[in-house]
Amino acid sequence: MELEKIKEAKSGNKEAFEEILMENIDYFYKIAYTILKNEEDASDAISNTVLKAYTKIKQLQKDEFFKTWITKILKNECYNIIRKNKKIVYIEEYKQENLKYSH
Repeated sequence: MELEKIKEAKSGNKEAFEEILMENIDYFYKIAYTILKNEEDASDAISNTVLKAYTKIKQLQKDEFFKTWITKILKNECYNIIRKNKKIVYIEEYKQENLKYSH
């Protein structure tokens, strides 16, 4: 990844930002899928990461740490999805739990 592209992305160049993302999309997907083990959730985490990174790229202090920075955002997004999914109780599971205790 070229530092020049990162500098361009930080200055607002959308195409440079897109190029950086496309160069690393497989890497991002592997991380997200490894953590979430679900294609849809991995895609959601990547989408959230892209949005967050794009809006906060000017806060990146050292350009050479871009990949580390965006990877941390991605991992945090994955863990947010895991936390959110833990709160979901599926109707089938709820019915099964109630059947266990009603007998």
